[in-house]
Amino acid sequence: MLIQVGQTERGRRLLDATLGAMDHQARDFKGGDLWHRQMRPIALALLGRHEESLIYLQRTVTESLGATDWWYYLEIEPSFAPLRKDPRFKALTALLRQRAATELATVEKLRSVGLVPVRR
Repeated sequence: MLIQVGQTERGRRLLDATLGAMDHQARDFKGGDLWHRQMRPIALALLGRHEESLIYLQRTVTESLGATDWWYYLEIEPSFAPLRKDPRFKALTALLRQRAATELATVEKLRSVGLVPVRR
């Protein structure tokens, strides 16, 4: 929001500090980076570090960690707008859509044999 209202330098410093805090928590407190899987690529994208953001997103999807709510983070999140034209970003979105379709088909199959309740 700071960047959007013209306080670009302040916004960038805050994002850099946030990334530093994520690194500190993951490395020094041995917390790992699972909890940062969704916010780190957003912060990187907002900083214009698109390649790093994309690499982090690819790693998250490949490892199937923290890819919940992917529809929001990839398709709607405004900070990813510059990345949406990239073929690698499009491939990630397509892969996650395919995974969702496969999972839905599995649930529907389980419903059809009565192992999962039908919800209306």
